[in-house]
Amino acid sequence: MRKISLTIFLTTLALVFVFSVAVQAANDDFTASGDVTVELTGGNVTILSGSTAESVIITDGVLTVSNPGSTSTPLFQLQPAGGGTVSIKATIGGADAGCSGSTLILPTTPGTYTIVAQNGQCGGSGGAGSGGGGGGGGTTTPPPTTPTPTTTPTTTPQTSPASIGALGSAVKSIFTTLNTLTKFTTPLSKEATDLNHSIKVSSLDTVNKKMQVILQSDPVTVDLALGETKKVDLDKDGVYDLSVKFNNLIGETIDLTLANIVILEKTGLHVGDLIKTAKDSAVYYVDASGRRNLFVNGVTFWTWYTGSWSSIAYKGQAKTIKIMSQTDFDGLAMGAHITVNPGAKLIKFQNSPRVYTITLGKVLREVVKSGGDDAVAKALYGSTYKSKIITIQNGFEGDYTRGEALTVSSPVPTATAEIESTVN
Repeated sequence: MRKISLTIFLTTLALVFVFSVAVQAANDDFTASGDVTVELTGGNVTILSGSTAESVIITDGVLTVSNPGSTSTPLFQLQPAGGGTVSIKATIGGADAGCSGSTLILPTTPGTYTIVAQNGQCGGSGGAGSGGGGGGGGTTTPPPTTPTPTTTPTTTPQTSPASIGALGSAVKSIFTTLNTLTKFTTPLSKEATDLNHSIKVSSLDTVNKKMQVILQSDPVTVDLALGETKKVDLDKDGVYDLSVKFNNLIGETIDLTLANIVILEKTGLHVGDLIKTAKDSAVYYVDASGRRNLFVNGVTFWTWYTGSWSSIAYKGQAKTIKIMSQTDFDGLAMGAHITVNPGAKLIKFQNSPRVYTITLGKVLREVVKSGGDDAVAKALYGSTYKSKIITIQNGFEGDYTRGEALTVSSPVPTATAEIESTVN
């Protein structure tokens, strides 16, 4: 089996990024050219060779599949691939779309499916398939579910299990309710044999969207407002161990993320630091949750920074790239891909002549059509618009979403963003 990989090389004067991937997208369609193993938050999952879909995106350890293959094309099939994965569950719009401990075949009903690697067996009617109990059965092909088109989720997400297992270096999402205890294991900054901990929302203000969280082995109480992240010293030794973020409130369900940040604290890293390892030229941005976020190529990097590789600046502030040991680097959680700074450049992908500008939220807005009609680009950016174009590898097209095409009378998008807002 092969894993999706990113290979990035550094020349003497500039970064030259080469993207190597086991699966390529073409004309907005995904086809697995071989078995591809991907690392998700709950463990590893293999996309079987020949699986097709309109798009496959991995963000923050979560796999989403849009419009999987139908009976006229190869189906989209997945299998557990170790790393703690016992079964695989699919949902669409918050509703179950199948679960299997062997081979999961996604429904052919159009829509976007979220794939989760589970550390336990399938439960309930979504079970492990026709082969019998406990996840060891055969293939599950659930009945098609027709999603309701909407821009706002209307289904309350399922709450997390009573235990989410080992936190490790991952950033894990927790869907919980008031006074519900969620257990997890993770090492802290002190050397300790007891790795068992828990988190519970002890009070919730649904009007002002504020809450109080208790994390323990030794209880620590944290007050959080919606969108806020706070660090927690759980063993009270002066070194922060965890970060917790209040992401959203959907009905009575509270969306949190939890991360182990011991490595971040021990290495002296800070939000906004640029890092790499001695043996690899790939450059990463450290975010407020202590995650490493990849700059997918040099041209993307320079939409955020100015200067040269020997003299980097961000909004006038000097920056350096810190070299980390492989052990410390591996201890940081995976984040997202850094996308092009909105309003900074026009972009195109290697597989298409279309040209886009980018607006806030990583949204692509077409200015040059696939047939080469560039009237909009000339009207908005002038006859020299081609000098603003940068090219991105095909495999990173899934980092963006598509909005409506601009017209000759559209205002020119000029808003830029902070890097932190693109990864958190």
